[in-house]
Amino acid sequence: MKKDLTILETLDLAVQNHKKNNYQDAINLYNSILDKEPNHFSSILNLGSLFLQISKFDLAKPLLEKAIQIDPNNKVAFNNLGLTLKEMNENLQAVSCFKKTILIDPNFSIAHNNLGTSLKELGEIQKAIDCYKQAIKINPNYLNAYNNLGLTYMELQEYDKAIIYYEKAIKINPKFANTHNNLGVIFMELEQYEKATESFEKAIEINPNHLDASNNLLRFLFKMDDKTNFLNKLDDRINKGENNALIGSLITRSKVKYGIKRSNPFCKEPLSYIIKVNLNDQYDFKNIFVKKIKNIIESDKLLSRKQDLLTNGYQTAGNLFTKKNHSIDNIKKIVYSEVKKYQTHFKESNEGFIKNWPTSFNLNAWLVSMKSGGKLSAHIHEKGWLSGSIYINVPPKSKTDSGNLVLCLSDQEHKLGVEKSHQSIIDVVTGTLCLFPSSLHHCTVPFEEQEDRIVLAFDVTPKN
Repeated sequence: MKKDLTILETLDLAVQNHKKNNYQDAINLYNSILDKEPNHFSSILNLGSLFLQISKFDLAKPLLEKAIQIDPNNKVAFNNLGLTLKEMNENLQAVSCFKKTILIDPNFSIAHNNLGTSLKELGEIQKAIDCYKQAIKINPNYLNAYNNLGLTYMELQEYDKAIIYYEKAIKINPKFANTHNNLGVIFMELEQYEKATESFEKAIEINPNHLDASNNLLRFLFKMDDKTNFLNKLDDRINKGENNALIGSLITRSKVKYGIKRSNPFCKEPLSYIIKVNLNDQYDFKNIFVKKIKNIIESDKLLSRKQDLLTNGYQTAGNLFTKKNHSIDNIKKIVYSEVKKYQTHFKESNEGFIKNWPTSFNLNAWLVSMKSGGKLSAHIHEKGWLSGSIYINVPPKSKTDSGNLVLCLSDQEHKLGVEKSHQSIIDVVTGTLCLFPSSLHHCTVPFEEQEDRIVLAFDVTPKN
């Protein structure tokens, strides 16, 4: 007869499975302990940390909160709860957790670094820098803190300082692919061709699956007009079966730029897959959308993020659809319904992004508000599959195209009056919904009216 494992033996087995990334077995073992002993601290903390590790933040949060209730002086529980809250875009609460972690252990360098990342999300840039430097003071070989300092100075366009910290990170670990990629981004901005390509290629050499480095190299070769290398790299990605918005966009742009056709696995004719809907005809738009969104904006609880593409306006940080708010939940349901209608409308299409529609996806949403003179420069959403915008408020137009949406094949084709086969100008009013493949560049026509132009933008993004 098989002997039942003791709680200690079960915990040991759970930890072993956890370390080996046998997550479901570990989860089952932790839960079997909690069935017998609901307040078993180690199982609660470990299970919460495991859920954080596999990005199930809604399951991690209550467990880590319970761990803190049991042991209010456990730095790991506070730190991991902070990380969970940060991933849920609850950065104010995350900051509070990291500060409590540091009160428990002032020399916990990881907490100082994590505090810096949350403060940076909140726009507290100098405080974030101070946190990263404190983490390095405690641990002079703390790779992530050096990398985060580099990222912060890079965003401030203080490239000399960023390079110094990236190079220090590389000295600590020459095989840290992320830092090589980040260094390449700086050289790309400075248009230092050899250094940029060398950095990206080094990141790819270290990690052949480093998607950001591969994408950055491809974009840079296209930007620098290195036609031969660009087309070789692009063909390599196509031959490997990659199908995403960036690949689709670059194939389309290279056709415009070089006149060279490639089979497009994402969408051959993206301008034919634009849908415009008047939500006023289907919903009580004023009460469901306008009033609710304006209340959210006026509550002053939304954080903004840096957006270099935006002139005279701001963009909210994080995913609006993760916020616990009944009004937001209703809007999310409507967006989901309209996305499914889009998919059904084109279900007979042979375009790759329809045929290979993600079996599961996230909806990521944010608000963009612009004042008179505001505009958004041409760009694509590389991680998206389908992109959309709902126009919460469009001021009355003093000119025909004021504030309209422009969808175009290339970032160079967004000016009014270009060849119609290369762009589509969407006349938008309050209540308009527009859906389009994420491979399309899009921008806005500047407007001069005094009312704010408010848009709820969103992406359908495939789950990994």
